[in-house]
Amino acid sequence: MKSALLLISALMVILLLPAGLTAINDFRMTDHTELHVVTTVAPDTTGDVTLTQDLFNTSVVNAEVSSNNTLDAPLAQSYASATNVLTVAGLQTDAIRTLTIVYKIDALSDYFGAQIGTKVWPLFLILGVIGLIVAAVYNATKRGE
Repeated sequence: MKSALLLISALMVILLLPAGLTAINDFRMTDHTELHVVTTVAPDTTGDVTLTQDLFNTSVVNAEVSSNNTLDAPLAQSYASATNVLTVAGLQTDAIRTLTIVYKIDALSDYFGAQIGTKVWPLFLILGVIGLIVAAVYNATKRGE
C-alpha cells in the first residue's frame, strides 16, 4: 500500500512539473519595454535595433514587436548577444515607423543566490520524482509485495 502511495505521489509531481517549470521561468523574468524608430529603404524588409538590456536566455521567443505602421508585420528574427542587436523582420520597405519592443530580461540579476536557486530547482524536482520511484520499488521489494 505504501508503495502505491509513493508511485501516485511521483505521478502527481510528474503531472505538475510543466506548470512548476513555467512558474519558475516566470519568476526569473520580467518585462522591459522600449521604443525604437526604424527606417527601411528598398529592398530591405528588416531593421536592427539595439536593446538596452540583455534579452533573457538570448532567445527571440522572449521578444514581442509591434509597429505603428499598419502595413508592417514585425517579428523578432535574430539576436546578437555580444552587441544586444535585435533584428526585426516583416517591415514594409521605404517607411519610417516606431517599433514597440516588449522583451523579457533577467529579474534576478541583483540577487545572485536567487538566480542559482531558481536554476537548480528543476533538478531538485526531477531528483524528487526519481527518489519517490526508488523508494516505492525499495519498499515493495523489502516486504515482498
